[in-house]
Amino acid sequence: LGLGSISQTDCGCEADSINVPGDNSTASTSNVTVASIFQCQPCGEGLRCPFSSAVENLIRGQSTLGPKFTPEIQEGYVSDPAEPTKIFKCQPAANCPGGKPGTCSGGLQGKLCSRCSAGEAWIDGACTACETVHFVGWCIFGTAVL
Repeated sequence: LGLGSISQTDCGCEADSINVPGDNSTASTSNVTVASIFQCQPCGEGLRCPFSSAVENLIRGQSTLGPKFTPEIQEGYVSDPAEPTKIFKCQPAANCPGGKPGTCSGGLQGKLCSRCSAGEAWIDGACTACETVHFVGWCIFGTAVL
């Protein structure tokens, strides 16, 4: 990481790449290579990866090294916490504020931040509980149109 580093484990993936879980079974040998500790893959569109980014820090939304080293999903993009490095572009972009995987605006959910929970409807920019008043209002409106 800098002057005074005493171990290869003090190092990390280069900027614009992220350390993904892999087989670190050789990490306990005396001839450890950086390649055996780090499984770096390119970040790609929609994912900001500073130096020493790791998937576990992306999922947690923080790094033990501080915010400067925390990878994050960019605004207008989203990923599922189960597959945090698979990034999707949102339409509209405002549905996806970025940050940790699975973060959606207005109570939205799903891989593309495109649906409300059961019993909710998208009203005035947020998922809102469906109430009898809303249902009756739509019925009266529907009847009046017919």
